[in-house]
Amino acid sequence: MVEACMDIDHRRLGIDLFNHTWRFLEKPERTAEEDEAMIHAAYASRYHWSQASQEPKHQARGEWQLARVYTVAGRPEPAVHHARKCLEWCERGGVEDWDIAFAHEALARAYKLAGNAADAERYKRAKPAMRSPTLETASTSARTGRRSSRLGSQHGAPRETSGANVLGAG
Repeated sequence: MVEACMDIDHRRLGIDLFNHTWRFLEKPERTAEEDEAMIHAAYASRYHWSQASQEPKHQARGEWQLARVYTVAGRPEPAVHHARKCLEWCERGGVEDWDIAFAHEALARAYKLAGNAADAERYKRAKPAMRSPTLETASTSARTGRRSSRLGSQHGAPRETSGANVLGAG
């Protein structure tokens, strides 16, 4: 019964499951069972964020993570699906500039995995328009070496993982 679940802290669960998924992504090698657990954790995080917030940025970040786990698990069809959903959420507005960049990154990786080199290259080269406030935050971070407090484990910027680089350098 849904009413019995009203005391659930969906935001906290979304955060914890997002970070739990990252622990799998950061592993240089995973078993098939760990890949499945990683996918389930990403879906669980996405679900809890959908219950905690209807902000497009949270929905986009959940879709981004799903695209990423499917990409590193070598499953192109769901990777492309979730990468497209990520961009759709970004196009609604209410996201940071880097959310749009990460949507393009997710699409590039997913399309490359799917064998669609043309679309992979198109999204890899895409240059989303940047808004001034975010550029100011980025330049301040670059000068000071400190990250903005709004980034990080609370469903902030996705982290790069060494074992998950499908696109390579360049």
